[in-house]
Amino acid sequence: MFALNTREPGRKTRANNMESKSPDSATERRRVPRHLLGGTVEVTDLESGKEVVTVARNLSLFGCFVATVTPFVMGTKVRLRITHRGAIFAVFGCVVYASSSEGMGIAFGRIETKDRAILDTWLGEKDG
Repeated sequence: MFALNTREPGRKTRANNMESKSPDSATERRRVPRHLLGGTVEVTDLESGKEVVTVARNLSLFGCFVATVTPFVMGTKVRLRITHRGAIFAVFGCVVYASSSEGMGIAFGRIETKDRAILDTWLGEKDG
């Protein structure tokens, strides 16, 4: 259905890159910076049609974090629609992290050219 942008060939995965236990180790492991966005996100489970509408956080080139107390289970294939400053970014993705106390991490699938331009604009903005 779609390919996920999950990791680069030869790159260490989170599981085998746990040498450092310092508070900054999660940031050091990330392959690209995260940006606070604050845009509205609609996440739809492609199988059930269930939808969560909330705030997108920690946006990156490869995915985002969605704050919700009702996350979908890991592996759920989803459609995302993020609205921010009058622009709409749409992409298919997959839930790669889920916590009922925090929310869910979603890895983006293939991003269409027009949506990539929107994402690049948002990621080029200063946080805050």
